[in-house]
Amino acid sequence: MTKVCVLEVNLQNMVDGTTPDEVILRVYDDVLTGDADVLLWIGHYVGKQGDAAATGAFGECIVMSDPIPIAFSTKFTLTQSAGTSRTFKWSVRSV
Repeated sequence: MTKVCVLEVNLQNMVDGTTPDEVILRVYDDVLTGDADVLLWIGHYVGKQGDAAATGAFGECIVMSDPIPIAFSTKFTLTQSAGTSRTFKWSVRSV
């Protein structure tokens, strides 16, 4: 049975600077069971996202992938390729 999922990531912790934070989100899928992973979606973000000075939800910056139909297996990755190591809140939601 195929289900549809969305990757959600809160990028509020990203910052600017001499070496700004850089994050790449990727979604991979198998066309058939046992196939190699194929890149379906990519998101690239650099520097401060959202309003980190705001309080509560006003400072949040949540990005979402396109809806991804999943038949066999799917892999979601978050790579921080520049900047200071950060913690990111994330989830995969069924829609």
